[in-house]
Amino acid sequence: MKLENLKAFRRKLLRRFELRPIHKVMRFLKTLDYLQMDNVLEVFGYKGEYHTLDYLKHVKHLTVWEIAQDCEADLKKNLPDATIKITNSYNEIKTTGEIFDTIVIDNHQGIFGDDKCEHFEIIEDCFKKLSDKSVLIANIIPDITVSKYTISAETQAHHIEKRKSFYKHETGTSLSNNFIADFYMQLADKNNFKAEHLFIVKRNYLVSYLVVCLQKKK
Repeated sequence: MKLENLKAFRRKLLRRFELRPIHKVMRFLKTLDYLQMDNVLEVFGYKGEYHTLDYLKHVKHLTVWEIAQDCEADLKKNLPDATIKITNSYNEIKTTGEIFDTIVIDNHQGIFGDDKCEHFEIIEDCFKKLSDKSVLIANIIPDITVSKYTISAETQAHHIEKRKSFYKHETGTSLSNNFIADFYMQLADKNNFKAEHLFIVKRNYLVSYLVVCLQKKK
């Protein structure tokens, strides 16, 4: 069996028994009475074959955005009941009139596109499209020094500078959980929300899910 097929089989097995990290996120949200997925936005959909399928059973209506035209067929196959739009998510989030109770930002792990980095350039626009009681889920990288990706020294330095600027952090490399919690709670406050709950779930050796349960301030 090819490696790709083995990975797909493993994903299906873990999905069946709800053992993937996003399943843990869903269980935490249910415990906190924040598992409300009437109108969900997946900001970077890709092919819709990874964690979206893991949380799909909880969703009443799903909207998926993806910039790559060649992903559309797979998205429609994997998520036949979702509203699929091939679009630039950075532009779409500014112009959409929809409000979502859950937004998932499955962002890239480094620099991509036209000098975008992680979720830094889109997260504040996402706050503007959240309902009064809502959940924001994003990929975070607590410690980029453990990355196994081979990139140029110039790209790595640029990534670090982006992190230093966004997080207002001295090194931009290793962020403690306390630092991350404080930072995103303050970011929520800046965007007129109170973070009622915030937790972090490890997704893989490098990336974790940041989950923020929000209540709009009056």
